[in-house]
Amino acid sequence: MIKKLQDWWNTYYQNHKKGIYFLVTFWTFFILFNAGLYYASIHNWKDVLRVFINFPSWALLVFLPNYLIFRYYFQKRKYLIGLGLIIIDIIVFLFLRYLLNIYLYPLLGVNTSYTNRTFNLSYFVIESAYTFLHNLILAYGYGFAKHAIALEVKERKLIEANAKLQHQKDMTQIAFLQAQINPHFLYNTLNFIYSEAIMVSDSVAESIMTLSNIMRYTLTETGKDTLVSLYSEINHIKNYLKLQKMRFSNELYLDLTIEGEENINHLEILPLVLISFIENIFKHGDIHDPKNPAKIIMIVEENSLFLSIYNRKNKGPKEHTSGVGMNNIRTRMDILYGNKYNVNIFLDTEDEFALEFTISDMEEAFRNLKKYKLINR
Repeated sequence: MIKKLQDWWNTYYQNHKKGIYFLVTFWTFFILFNAGLYYASIHNWKDVLRVFINFPSWALLVFLPNYLIFRYYFQKRKYLIGLGLIIIDIIVFLFLRYLLNIYLYPLLGVNTSYTNRTFNLSYFVIESAYTFLHNLILAYGYGFAKHAIALEVKERKLIEANAKLQHQKDMTQIAFLQAQINPHFLYNTLNFIYSEAIMVSDSVAESIMTLSNIMRYTLTETGKDTLVSLYSEINHIKNYLKLQKMRFSNELYLDLTIEGEENINHLEILPLVLISFIENIFKHGDIHDPKNPAKIIMIVEENSLFLSIYNRKNKGPKEHTSGVGMNNIRTRMDILYGNKYNVNIFLDTEDEFALEFTISDMEEAFRNLKKYKLINR
């Protein structure tokens, strides 16, 4: 139990270090300032002990709890729970203040407003209400100020992220139009179609249709919105692999496994992310060895995606692919998915390469696009 509390405090301290320093500094000066004022009026250091006991007590018993109530309940619109906790805090405050003024201070020989006079409940409640309200206002004033500053910082970050994301989106759209189907791949593919056309093969129509689908997807579908359906992205991958196999007369050894295809219809993804990883197989991989085929495994769950790629490395000339650039994709993924995605290259030797790509929350991109006001759906 103690270890858990220590771990919690260490985590909380690291995340709220500046706020803790500010409050400690504020209350230290606040207590010293009031102690000085009190001494200036009564000229009795012993009675000033009340300030050094009362003010830290009210900071811990009224200010801090009510700030936390504001932050964790009222800001989250849990008003009834918040009001209930305030009532409990008032009862505890009245009980402690009664113990201090009626028992502790007389024991210490410290004068209070109840010294040498009959205890009056109405006067005690009114005076306590003033003290409680004073600290309550401090707590909520601090809470509102901190909340307003946090909103301002968040808004500034959103504006910066929005501008950065819009720039990346514009650059990506230009890349789509200029170089999505790289010239080398297109040249070889057209040569293949031409040679097939001479022989009037039945596969010509299918080849042309597949290439047409790839071009339509990369040049039109991905430009409609910031996100595309996962179904369309996976279908694009299948068309890409199909056309590559045609180019190499089916002498292309690559195993594609997709699990959970029933989940792809309702999910969306940043366009051309997955195909960029797969293009790298053709750029760097050996895809002509039947004993060591490249492997692509994709697992789609209700709201997550896992992609695993393995391939032997090509020793000879490498296929040139342009894509939209991995740096571009990483930048956009960082903005839209944050810590909800991960790229792990766990094998990169002279002969082999393996990568894992995961998105733990597919809906994170849509939420951020709504937040950045880049999507109207």
